[in-house]
Amino acid sequence: MKKFVSAFICAIMLLFTLCSCGGEPIYGLTEGCYMLNITSDTYPSPSIDFDLENNTFTFNYDPLSSYLAHGTFRISDGKVIAKTDDGKYTYIFEITDNDTLTFIQKGSSEIEITDVPDSFRVPRVFDGAEFKFTEE
Repeated sequence: MKKFVSAFICAIMLLFTLCSCGGEPIYGLTEGCYMLNITSDTYPSPSIDFDLENNTFTFNYDPLSSYLAHGTFRISDGKVIAKTDDGKYTYIFEITDNDTLTFIQKGSSEIEITDVPDSFRVPRVFDGAEFKFTEE
């Protein structure tokens, strides 16, 4: 009987090991700041900060605007859905990997920035824009 129980336990452990292999990796959101991934020397890069304890975010994309996009977020199907406290704006990001979020325009509010001369080189957030986690 002991041999049967031992063999049964080994079979169950092997089954769990095999079942956990393969499939899509599951990525998570890290608390802190994600900045727009750009290589040029521009004005402050758009960024989104997450506070995981309070489920809040702050999205800075227009350095000349007095509006602060701040609110709560939830994670659903590998996406971060962030809604401002005033209910006016929604921003959706796909969790690409543990250090990268990708902005998704479909379903998100339009991101408009203050008109400035081209010489100011204010970076813009567009569909597919990548935001990288930074430890600054």
